[in-house]
Amino acid sequence: MEWKIQGESVVHDSPWLKLVIADVMLPNGKRIQHSIVRYPAPTAGVLLHDIEKAAVLLLWRHRFITNRWGWEIPAGLAEPGEDIAEAAARETLEETGYNPLDPVKIVEFNTSSGIMDEVFHGYYSTKWKGSASEGENIEADKVQWVPISEVESLVQQGMIPHGHSLMTILAAFHRGLLKA
Repeated sequence: MEWKIQGESVVHDSPWLKLVIADVMLPNGKRIQHSIVRYPAPTAGVLLHDIEKAAVLLLWRHRFITNRWGWEIPAGLAEPGEDIAEAAARETLEETGYNPLDPVKIVEFNTSSGIMDEVFHGYYSTKWKGSASEGENIEADKVQWVPISEVESLVQQGMIPHGHSLMTILAAFHRGLLKA
């Protein structure tokens, strides 16, 4: 019952993604055209957890594509050939000023396997160096330690709409790493 790609035509290519039209043969022999978003590397992020404060580090961001505000973990695209855990830590440092030490992978998933090949790797860390970035932050309105007691409510209210962030936070709750 496998769909088999017979070939692909590139519609758009950039450092962040490639849009292709695939010529696909279905199991019954019928051929169709299917649009696919291909990522050049995995995406990754880190959920930083301050055990003493019982809080996690989140970014309050506006996503212009969906025209929606929400809380997110710091995350981004790995550089080609970059170790995924190192990419997650680098993105966290770039977006927050905190450099996670020894992040541990707690979840890995395909974000939308019907149309894209992106694989997200969610990490968790309770240790870091550094502190909140100073100066202009163009990626988030604020970087904030959010009490875990509020995070479950934020999830239920839809205030963590970003899929990568939501899955990583839910994985941390599921594993018992976060307790409300």
